[in-house]
Amino acid sequence: MHASTALPLIAALTAAANRFAESQGMAIPIIHAWLDDVLVLPVALGAALWLHRRSGRAASWTLPVAHAWIAVLVLTIVFEVVLPRFDTSATADPWDVLAYSVGAVLFLSAMNRPARVEMETAS
Repeated sequence: MHASTALPLIAALTAAANRFAESQGMAIPIIHAWLDDVLVLPVALGAALWLHRRSGRAASWTLPVAHAWIAVLVLTIVFEVVLPRFDTSATADPWDVLAYSVGAVLFLSAMNRPARVEMETAS
């Protein structure tokens, strides 16, 4: 399994484990506050990359860098600007924007890589 497939899966499992721990009352404050925000883009963009490759894109294809930064912008607008205006339980938090950005950098640097294709050798 290539890192572009394994790392989003690891991120998703980490987020799920964090959610489960929180539901059991085992929240660690800094992890509770920002882990999901850091992991949302590695999970979502990793899934998008996987889907593109499964739908016919070459294994060497990667998501354009701009897509990660557009995703940061969309998350920021939706969850830090719009939602807090309509939902009193939502809070605009500039640290969340930093967490989204860290997630984008993690995806771009560790996951958005061409998959290695095993070459068949003629013998």
